[in-house]
Amino acid sequence: MGQSKCPNCDGTLEYRADHRKFGCNSCGSFFTEEQVKKLFKGKNKSQAARPIMEDDEFCQGELYKCTVCGAEIMAEADLKIGWCFCCGGGLQKQGNLPADYRPEGILPFEISRDAAVEILKDNLAYGKLSPSVFSSDEVLSGLKGVYLPVWMADCNVGINVNGTGRTVKSWIYGDQLYTETRDYSVERNGEAEYFSVPSDAVGKMDRDLMAMAGNYDFTKLQRFDSSDIFRYPAEYCPVNKGEAFKCIQEKVKEDTRKTVGKSVSKYTDFIPENEDIDILGTYWNYSLVPLWLLTYTSGRKTYRFAVNGQTGKFAGEPPVSPVKLTFWALLVFVTVVLLTLVLTTVTGFAGPSDQNGFLVRSIGTGAFLGAAAAALVCIAAVRSTRRSYEFVPDTYAGDAETSFTTKLDRYVRQYTTKVKNK
Repeated sequence: MGQSKCPNCDGTLEYRADHRKFGCNSCGSFFTEEQVKKLFKGKNKSQAARPIMEDDEFCQGELYKCTVCGAEIMAEADLKIGWCFCCGGGLQKQGNLPADYRPEGILPFEISRDAAVEILKDNLAYGKLSPSVFSSDEVLSGLKGVYLPVWMADCNVGINVNGTGRTVKSWIYGDQLYTETRDYSVERNGEAEYFSVPSDAVGKMDRDLMAMAGNYDFTKLQRFDSSDIFRYPAEYCPVNKGEAFKCIQEKVKEDTRKTVGKSVSKYTDFIPENEDIDILGTYWNYSLVPLWLLTYTSGRKTYRFAVNGQTGKFAGEPPVSPVKLTFWALLVFVTVVLLTLVLTTVTGFAGPSDQNGFLVRSIGTGAFLGAAAAALVCIAAVRSTRRSYEFVPDTYAGDAETSFTTKLDRYVRQYTTKVKNK
């Protein structure tokens, strides 16, 4: 049969004897021989290439490339960006925007710049230990709106699931508990079309920063308009289809299982015996998501903070000012030493005040307690600036259209058990 390209990631399909199917080592997809033959004949509709939309307005924009991380930045012509918002490196102009860089969708900014500035001020002042310069108007003036690419996929899914559907009914008669069980052979065959399933491929931006910024609501996705790209610069990043597909596949399979589950919800329990949910073809496109980004360099260290442009969630680690931390440590230390000196004088804990060595013992005790208290206060203060966040996986699987060509429920058997009712 020769070699064929994987319809999901363009990898090479090879026959896998352990699965008795053709498999792709790049993305992990499997196809039966019949499905591969259809691919050769061009019958898989998701393989049809979509024409590149001609957009003169979009192509008038400029493409820049980062000299450090290689990120490609799209922006209005002659827009003086100056730096790469992914890593802070320098940019080189590459020319006009290619037509095939045009995104298909976009999530508009719902958080205004003024609102994002207030969110940054609240979070950078949290714990009162951040350097004052970070919440100054001069630094906050560097807050920029940017768009980041999220690769998405339209998928054609084949469904072949069969198993046992079971209904259970119980009743009490006399001192006996009766349980009636009926088993049915269940078969669900069909196909589903998924549209705009987002992956976790979000360009070259810091993954930890993006995880802290939280997920986006892709149900609000709008069709891209060329004027959008000229409001804020945007990144373009080629997709690693093999890696991105694994995220797409997980979402689509889980959503398809839920759809199959709804079709067998009349049963008390459904025990799957064979479950083949295969993505038979994928069309890739990308959309842009909004982010407010602040980059500030102090000495040799670069700090990056972000605000989700849709939800307003803050991302970043607020810095700690050594000067402020030292001030609070000294204040706690001196306070504890003075309190110890007063208490030992009043209580006589260190001996009579006129006894030789009294002052040395009191100050020594106070210094030990003060150092311990200062250390504990500093640790607690630093921890208070570190807001924990919980990463919530994005399970949104786009819009789906599912049709079952076979919905078979065949009665198999019935049996009743009884036990003595306690």
